[in-house]
Amino acid sequence: MIHSSTEHIPDILTISDLQQFLQISRSTAYRLIREKKIGHIRIGNSIRIPRKYVAEYLQQGLVSVEDSNERCYNSNKESVGNASLSEEGVQYDR
Repeated sequence: MIHSSTEHIPDILTISDLQQFLQISRSTAYRLIREKKIGHIRIGNSIRIPRKYVAEYLQQGLVSVEDSNERCYNSNKESVGNASLSEEGVQYDR
């Protein structure tokens, strides 16, 4: 289960802590760091991730239902229109 609140995690995380908190693989954790999607600090060869950077990363990933419009493609990778999510479900516009 991915946690929605960072209040219960330590102020400073290791890569292992990040993996457990986000339920991601070690390679994904390092990729997020390498691509600068999650801020971090280095102490010698060690990587440490302040809790605030994890919270910022999670906040960036949040999209409200009203704001999520996606282009839809069929199995042949042809565009078939726009889809939007609403409380009623997926709405397709052609």
